Amino acid sequence: MLEVARPDGLLSAARMNVIEFHTGNAKKDRIDRPDRMAFDLDPGEGVPWEQMRESAQLVRVPLKELGLPTFLKTSGGKGAHVVVLIKRLHDWDTVNGFAQAVVEHLARMIPRRFVPKSGPCNRVGSN
Repeated sequence: MLEVARPDGLLSAARMNVIEFHTGNAKKDRIDRPDRMAFDLDPGEGVPWEQMRESAQLVRVPLKELGLPTFLKTSGGKGAHVVVLIKRLHDWDTVNGFAQAVVEHLARMIPRRFVPKSGPCNRVGSN
């Protein structure tokens, strides 16, 4: 893990050819308790942005029904992240298990749109 504590740290990272930063989903004072989840939407070959936007909205539906606040964040490439803010009540295994269940549910309900892929962000591939 890398912490950039001061603005000149960003300059140093740029000098080391750091291309992009992926922010963590926990604060350093409780690194064992995540305060957000990110659903990573990676578009398949030739998927237009409009379909990515629709996919993000579809991911948000079950989360909204559960009362979980979400926002959309670009991922630095062609994809997007649906980010869910959560209270720091559960460990990583619990949060990842829940995220994986959401991903698998979406893939079962809309298999032409979503492909479940397990990973550090619980990816939802958008076909």
